[in-house]
Amino acid sequence: MKMRPQSLSRRAECKMKVAMVLLPNFTLLALSCMTEVLRHAADDGDESRQINCSWDLLSVSTNPIMSSSGIAVTPNKTLECDLTGYDYIVIIGGKLPKDCLYPDAYIQFIKRCRQQGNKMIGMCTGTFALARAGIMKNVRTALHWYHYQEFKRHFPSSIAVTDELFIEDRGIITCAGGAASSDLALYLVDKHLGKGKVIKCLRHLILISAREARQSQTPFDLDIPQFSDVRLRKAVFLMEQNLEEILEIAQLANTLSLSQRQLSRLFLEHTGMSPSAYYRSLRLRHARWLLENSDQPLDHIALGCGFSDLSHLTRYYKKQYKQTPGATRSTRRKAQAELEAEQSGSLAEFIHE
Repeated sequence: MKMRPQSLSRRAECKMKVAMVLLPNFTLLALSCMTEVLRHAADDGDESRQINCSWDLLSVSTNPIMSSSGIAVTPNKTLECDLTGYDYIVIIGGKLPKDCLYPDAYIQFIKRCRQQGNKMIGMCTGTFALARAGIMKNVRTALHWYHYQEFKRHFPSSIAVTDELFIEDRGIITCAGGAASSDLALYLVDKHLGKGKVIKCLRHLILISAREARQSQTPFDLDIPQFSDVRLRKAVFLMEQNLEEILEIAQLANTLSLSQRQLSRLFLEHTGMSPSAYYRSLRLRHARWLLENSDQPLDHIALGCGFSDLSHLTRYYKKQYKQTPGATRSTRRKAQAELEAEQSGSLAEFIHE
C-alpha cells in the first residue's frame, strides 16, 4: 500500500498535520483507526483530500515496511525529513522486539523530536519505544492491559496505567492501541477541527460515539499484574477466564499445586479477602462493566457472571456497590441520553452552518 500524493496548495490549508512513524511489525489496526478518522475529517463527503488535516507515513526508508499481520505498507517520507509544522509525531508499535530493543534510528529520531519540542504520541506499543528513548520517566502512560507487566519490568520509572484508553501527561500522549486509536483520533479532531467534524467521522465510520479517555479498557480486574506473587497472578487469571462457569476453589488450588489452606493464606495476605470472596468481586465487577457498556438483559448478565439468577446477583451487587444493578443501568442510560442530546445539538449547529 502506498501513500497517495497530495497537492501542496491543499496541504497549506490544513489545521492539523500528523506524522505517523511505523515501527517494525506495527499494527494495522492502530494505523487504520487513526488514518480513517483523519481521512473523513479532512474533506467533505468521501473525497479523502487532505484539506482540513494532513498526514504522512514515516520510517527508516521509503521501502515497504511489514506490519504485524504480514501486510506491507510503503511510507512516503523517511525519519530524516523536515518535521517543521507537524502538530503530532505518532509512534505506532505492534509486536514487541526482543528485550524491547528498537533499531537505533528510531530511538535517535524520538530523542530529536523531544529535543525540538515536537508533540509526541505513543500508539499501542509505540509507548515502549518512547520509554526506551528515555523520555517517559514519571510520565503517566496508557498501556494495553496485556503489556502492563512487561512494560513495568523494562521501564519501572514510568507510571503504567491500564484502566484508561489514552492519557496526555507532560506534553506526551499515550494510547493503549487497538480500537482506542480511533477514540484518540476523534479527540484530536475535536480539539483542532471541532464537534462537527467529529460527528461526520462517527456517521461515516458507523460509530455511536467517541469514548472518553478515562473509560476502562476491559471489565477484567486490572490490579492483577501488581501482585508480586506469581501463583496469585495465575490464580486470578484463571478466575478471570472462568467468570461464567465457576471454578471450585479446591480445583483452583490443585491447579496451582497448593492446598486450599495455602491458597486462602495467599489471598488473605495480598488482598485481605478469601479466594471465594475475591472471585465473587471479579464477577461483580464484570457485571457492572456489562451494565454500563452493553444492553444485555439483567438476568442474562447475572447468569453470564456466574450467579444463579438476578436476585442472587442483586444481593451481592448491593453489598459491593450500594445500589441495585437496575439503578446502575438507569444511570448509564441517562448519561447516554444526555450525550446523544448534546451530539444532536452539535449536529444541528453543523448543518445550520
